[in-house]
Amino acid sequence: FFEATSAIFLLAAIENTVMLLMLVMCMFFFKFNRTNTNLLLFCLTYVLLLYLLIGYTTPVMGAIVRYKAPALPFLFIALLLIFDKEKFTRRIGF
Repeated sequence: FFEATSAIFLLAAIENTVMLLMLVMCMFFFKFNRTNTNLLLFCLTYVLLLYLLIGYTTPVMGAIVRYKAPALPFLFIALLLIFDKEKFTRRIGF
């Protein structure tokens, strides 16, 4: 946030912050549901393999930002599958 000099940098900072907050929230409010195991494993495998492939083959660090975009929806889906909404609402009080 502090290094953002334009609106595009600010949007990228917001995207990274939301992703980080979602990861932390899923660590504290984790619930494993057996009915969505196949979808969860597919999403996690896709994200892991794509990020590994991007990391091994991309020589320019700035291009990684562009190449990570196809994996972000699958990462959000995987995080939403393990997020326990009931525990979160009980803890927060909504």
